[in-house]
Amino acid sequence: MTDELKRIKKKYGEEMMHLCRSLFSTLLEEENALYNILINNIAPTKLLYNDLVKNDLVDDFKKYILSFVNKDSDEELSNSDLNPYELMQKAGYKLYKCETKKDTLKFRKYYEPDEELCTFNEDRTLKCYVFFAVKKGADRINREDFDSPQRQDDYGTSVISIQFSKGDINTLSIKNRYNHTVKKPDSTFSNNLENIIPGLTNSFSKYFNLNISQNLEPSSKFLTDDLTYVRANDGRYYRYNYEFYNTYYCENNIIIDNGNIIDDIKIKKERYIIMDYFILDLKEKKLSKYPTLHYLDTFPDVFNKDVSKIEVISNSKEKIIKKYYPNDDKNVLKDKILTIVLNEANQIIALYDDNITSLPDYFLYCNVHLKGLYMQGVKSINHNVLVYNRNLVNLYLPHVKEIGDNFLSQDSMLMHLNLNRVEVIGNKVFYFVRYLRKLNMPNVKIIGDDFLYNNEDMDIITCPQLVTLGSDFLYYNLFIEDMCFPNLLNVGDNFLVHNLNLRNLSLPKLEYTGKNFLKTNARLKELNVPSLNKIEPGFLSYNTDLKPKSLYIGNVCDIPENCFLRNNPVRRKIEKISRGNRGKTLIKSKW
Repeated sequence: MTDELKRIKKKYGEEMMHLCRSLFSTLLEEENALYNILINNIAPTKLLYNDLVKNDLVDDFKKYILSFVNKDSDEELSNSDLNPYELMQKAGYKLYKCETKKDTLKFRKYYEPDEELCTFNEDRTLKCYVFFAVKKGADRINREDFDSPQRQDDYGTSVISIQFSKGDINTLSIKNRYNHTVKKPDSTFSNNLENIIPGLTNSFSKYFNLNISQNLEPSSKFLTDDLTYVRANDGRYYRYNYEFYNTYYCENNIIIDNGNIIDDIKIKKERYIIMDYFILDLKEKKLSKYPTLHYLDTFPDVFNKDVSKIEVISNSKEKIIKKYYPNDDKNVLKDKILTIVLNEANQIIALYDDNITSLPDYFLYCNVHLKGLYMQGVKSINHNVLVYNRNLVNLYLPHVKEIGDNFLSQDSMLMHLNLNRVEVIGNKVFYFVRYLRKLNMPNVKIIGDDFLYNNEDMDIITCPQLVTLGSDFLYYNLFIEDMCFPNLLNVGDNFLVHNLNLRNLSLPKLEYTGKNFLKTNARLKELNVPSLNKIEPGFLSYNTDLKPKSLYIGNVCDIPENCFLRNNPVRRKIEKISRGNRGKTLIKSKW
C-alpha cells in the first residue's frame, strides 16, 4: 500500500481506500494527486463509501473526481482514421476482444502461476469491456530472463489486458503481465493509450462507443441532492446529521452556520462533543444547543440536572458517554447513571437511565437516529416526545402509566412494545408506527385520536379495560381478523375504517360511535354491539359480507344519512329495530 493510499484510508476509511484504488489507478500514478483532490473538496468522513454505494452513486463520484484531473487540460489527443485493431497492429500487438469468461481464459497460458490476473478468477466481462493485446513473439519472451522485473520491460508489456469499466464513464485500466510482482501492475503505460501509440484513445472511443472523454464537467450535485453534505465557505463539502435554519451539525465536531465554520468548537475537540444537534461541554459538564437552534428540545434540561461527573469511552465504531449523579462513582448501580451511546457519526443511537421518572415536553423532539430507549423508572411521558424519530426499534418503558400527545408520531421502525401498565394515551401516539404486530395493554382505559393510524401489520391487540377510544383508530389495517374490547363505551370517528381482513368484532358495552364506524370492512362477518344506542353518518357503510342474522345490535333510535351503504338487508334490520324502539317512522335518510 502506498503512502497516499494510507492517508486516504486514515481520513476516509479502508473501504474508501479500496474503492479509490479500483477507480483511479491512473490518477494514483501521480503522487498525492488523488489525495489532494479529496481533501480539498470533501472533508474527511469514514461514511463516504457507504453513502456512495448505498445510494448507487459510485459513477457520479468517479465523474466528479476525474473532472478535476481534466478540466484544466488543453492537451488534444491525436486523431487517426485507423481502428484499434489496426493501430495496435501498427504498434506491434494483436488485439482481441473478450465477450465471455471463456474468451479471457484463452490468455491464461501467458501468465506464471503467481502472476495470473484476477480477471481469470471471475467473469470480468460482466462489469468491464475486456481486451487482450499480445505482442508479436510474446511466446518467445521468457520470464526467467528477467531477474529484476520492471513494469515497462519487454516481458511485462508483451501481453497486456486493456479493460474499461462499464457505465456512464468507462474508466481505463491496462494490466501488466507481471501481475502482483511489480508496483502498480494495473497502471501499465500509466493507463494512457497514447503511450502505446498516438491516436489509440480516440480510436477506442469511436470504434467501441466508449466514453473516455478528457473533458468531463465537474458536478457535485449528487453530494447535496442525494446525500446529506453541505458546502462551507472554505469550498469543501461536509457530511451533516441535522440541519435547522441553515445551521448544519456535522461530523468531526463541526457546526456550519450559514456557510461559516464555527471554529471555537471545531478546534477544541478535547473539550466539546457535538452529538445530534447538541453540544456537550466536558469541562463545564453541561449539554446545550447552538444559539441559532429555535427548535424546542428539553433533553439538555434532563441531562444537566444533578451532574457529578462525565466519562467518555471511545472505540472505532461507538462512543459511550456516562453522566454520573452526585455522590456516585463508576462502580455504582446502573440506575444512578445516564448513558448515551453514539455511533461513528456522533449520532445518539441509544439512551439508558433508570433514574428519570418523567420525560418532559419536547424531550429529544427532533431526534431521528435513536434506536433504543431504556428507562425503567419513567412513569409519565409528556407531549411531543420523540416526535420525529423514525429508527427506534427497542423501547423499554415497563412502568409508564401515562403517555401525552404525539409520542413517536412519525414514521417509526418499532416492532416490539411493552406497555403493560399504561392507563392513559394521548392523541396521535404511534401515528406512523407501521410494523408493530402485537400489542397488549391490560390497564389502558383512555386512548386519544389517531392511535396507530397508519399501522398495517397489527395482528393482535388486547385492551380489556379500554373505555374511551378517539377517532381514526387503526386505519387500513391488513391483518386483524378478530377483535374484542369488552369494556369499551364510546369510539370516535373512523373506527377501524378499511380494515380489509376483519371478520369478527365484539363490543358488548359500546353505547356510542362516531362517523364512519367500520366503513369499508368488506369481510366483516359478525358484529356484536348489543348496548349501542347512538350512531353517526356512515355507520357500517360498504360492509357487503355482514348478514342481518350476524348483527347483534342494541337500541338505536335514529339512523342518520349514508349508513349501511350497499347493505340493504342490514339497513332493514336496523330500521325495524329503530321502529320498534321509537314506535314511529324513521327520519328520511339517503341510502
